[in-house]
Amino acid sequence: MNRLARTVLRIIPGVRLLVARGKEVSAGVLGAEIGTWAALSPSLLPRRPWQTALSVAGCQSVGHAIAAAVHRFVGGFRTPHLPIAAITALAVVRSVRKQNEIADLVESPRPTTRDLLSGALMGTAGYAGFVIVGEAMKAQFRLVRSLVRSLAKRFVPHPPRIPYPAISALAVTATTWLIGTRFLVVRRLAARVTENAEKVNLMVNPKHPRPASPLRSGSPASLMSWELLGAKGREFVSGDARETTGRDIDWDDEPIRIYGGIGATVDEILQEMDRTGAWARDYLVIHISTGTGWVNPWSVSAAEIAARGRCASVSMQYSYLQSPIAYAVDRETPVTSARALITAILNRRSEGVYIAGESLGAYGAASNADLLERVDGAVFTGTPRFTPIITTVSKAPHSMPVVDGGAHIRFLATPDHLDRDVFDRPYRSAWERPRIAFVQHPSDPVAFFDWPIFFLPPRWMRDHLPGADRTNALLWWPLVTGWQLLVDMPTSHRQTGSHGHTYHEELLPIWQRVLDRRSSTVE
Repeated sequence: MNRLARTVLRIIPGVRLLVARGKEVSAGVLGAEIGTWAALSPSLLPRRPWQTALSVAGCQSVGHAIAAAVHRFVGGFRTPHLPIAAITALAVVRSVRKQNEIADLVESPRPTTRDLLSGALMGTAGYAGFVIVGEAMKAQFRLVRSLVRSLAKRFVPHPPRIPYPAISALAVTATTWLIGTRFLVVRRLAARVTENAEKVNLMVNPKHPRPASPLRSGSPASLMSWELLGAKGREFVSGDARETTGRDIDWDDEPIRIYGGIGATVDEILQEMDRTGAWARDYLVIHISTGTGWVNPWSVSAAEIAARGRCASVSMQYSYLQSPIAYAVDRETPVTSARALITAILNRRSEGVYIAGESLGAYGAASNADLLERVDGAVFTGTPRFTPIITTVSKAPHSMPVVDGGAHIRFLATPDHLDRDVFDRPYRSAWERPRIAFVQHPSDPVAFFDWPIFFLPPRWMRDHLPGADRTNALLWWPLVTGWQLLVDMPTSHRQTGSHGHTYHEELLPIWQRVLDRRSSTVE
């Protein structure tokens, strides 16, 4: 077999094992093959080709590294090439079937076999790049080790036993960390991300015109500058429940929307509430925004519709970074910002106050558990698994637990769970105030991701929920499952309504029940 043909075949998972030569190479390739099986295992959402590529590249690289390390310390072992290649072929076939099943569960178009194969090949090419980088680092390590040894012999004629490999590894690691973090990552990448996020925040989208109503922040009568509201703030105040939901709504009163940009203070928010007469409304809904300042327009609209307009929606921005970056950089700000706004409003009014938030906004609001006891209700969508109030719940089913018989807190995947749990059993207790709804789709990777999942199997994966939009074929892999959920996240908010990280129509009946507006027609 000529060299070009062998090179092409090495790119194809399964086939490449049959053309591998040498024990060390076979060990690494065997690890990459096992990584392929893990990468193609089902996760929460159907994958696009680039997501398959990311999953395959990451899993193959980790598998190669682990297998090579085991080979180094354990020694040579025979690799059954043909059976391993056959298992890879079966993994590909099974992945096609499971991807179709997952797509049907979340009502998305089925990925094609071509999508899977092209993604796997792109991922293998990425894995090859990691291998090249690894070889370059090994060469660097050998060079540093040789340099350290020669310097030691030159300046110390009779040196004691020196652990050259350890010193060399320390030197390479320290140099890489210094260059990467001090000069490349922290200074350049972080600065660029922040600069781009700030530019996006200042952009004025013509699709969101300045409101004319004095009941909206940013209007000519407002104390808040239209330009300083930020991109997501302008979207919030210019939004309309009719456009969001496509419904013809007959309001009892025009709803109020108040928003403070990233430079606004809580006192300015309160002054804007004074100006608009927000305190006189039956319902005050405090929406805690995500990292960029975004508020789910469906949640705002659903609360307004359930209240028939007799409400004021209030929010403010605490960051302009994407939620994952905002959480990684400063996880305290969402909590303290939510606490400051909620506390200030509760100090002025103790009845008819509600809280809402999605994703990082839900984390910020729900982390203030003591404040939840003082409000009349809350609706949290796609709440991250690491939120303290969720981590304290240990009852099965862990995806949709029943807390205290449903007296205050209820976990909902659909509006069907308002009165009956996921197993269609009625709650033991009536839903008393405060009514707190945690709305989370079983297929939402944002809601079910947590850092320990990289090393420990999560309890929620043991749940087999009837009628859930999540496959029962999930299998936990160390390191891999966490990576798969991260890969699922970018498309989770683009799923059809009621799946993934997309919370739309189901919020209408949920807000109706949380506000206890049984007479309101939300159909």
